[in-house]
Amino acid sequence: MAELISAAASVATLVVLTAAAVVALIQLRHMRAGNQLQAFVDVYNRANSPEMMKLFDFVLLDLAAVLKKDPDYVGRVVQREIPSNESPLRVAFWFDEVGIALRQGLVPAEVVFQIGASAYATVSAWSAMQPLIEALRKRSRASFLHFEYAAVRAQQWIDAHPDGDYPAGAPRWRDIPASRQLT
Repeated sequence: MAELISAAASVATLVVLTAAAVVALIQLRHMRAGNQLQAFVDVYNRANSPEMMKLFDFVLLDLAAVLKKDPDYVGRVVQREIPSNESPLRVAFWFDEVGIALRQGLVPAEVVFQIGASAYATVSAWSAMQPLIEALRKRSRASFLHFEYAAVRAQQWIDAHPDGDYPAGAPRWRDIPASRQLT
């Protein structure tokens, strides 16, 4: 009888330990998800500061014209003659951080590239900044490798989702009758 009680106690202990291990694994997954979310929020908030929005606009809308008009601009940027708060390199550094977050799995590509037109912005910024990055890579071939990684992943995302990634089978706004739409 004592052997039966001892065996039952061992089985009960094993069940409790197994349950505790499963709960610990679930908590670790939730902590990782929380860390991913925090990493994404930090990167997103920095991108949406007024200073960064101005620099994104400059890189995406004006940089090509500046490079054509001013052949010395690349050299001034590379030599850090442009104040850092006005330098397009801040955008490159930001995209470098995005590339690191993607590469390390801190933020899934699905999250990064589903926000607005971020995949297009990443590829466009990479293309616009090519002359600057090429000049920097003459000094250090490793300059902005993670930005490049983010741009490649963004292009892959665009290629895989040429019409976006709206959930298949989900109704679109145009499918909702006008009489049911709030105005």
